[in-house]
Amino acid sequence: MRRTLIAAVAVLATSLMLCAASAMLVERSVDNAVQYLVLAQKAARTGDTAQARTHMRRLSDQWEADGRWLELLTAHDALADVRGDIADALLCLDSGDRQEFLRACAGVSADLERLKMTEAVRVMNLF
Repeated sequence: MRRTLIAAVAVLATSLMLCAASAMLVERSVDNAVQYLVLAQKAARTGDTAQARTHMRRLSDQWEADGRWLELLTAHDALADVRGDIADALLCLDSGDRQEFLRACAGVSADLERLKMTEAVRVMNLF
């Protein structure tokens, strides 16, 4: 009986540590993406579309690089939503439509926030 209890506690502790590590990795990736997104939005609001495009491309490159390990930790649909909205924002910049770009950035921001909340360590996420 004592060994079973020790094993159960060890499994629970390991599960909690893995969930916490996963959430921290996702949060770090999302926070980095949000930084690029904010810089792109600021540049677009001031009329510097070239700088906004640079920041969005960096965001896209970072998201693709992080996507390799994020696919192990999160839902593929959530990652695809972020990728799609980033591509949409880049298309808006290429066409020169700043208002639509800012709308697409709002979509990226919402997707990133949803992903962060979904992967946060909460009791509901453990079951």
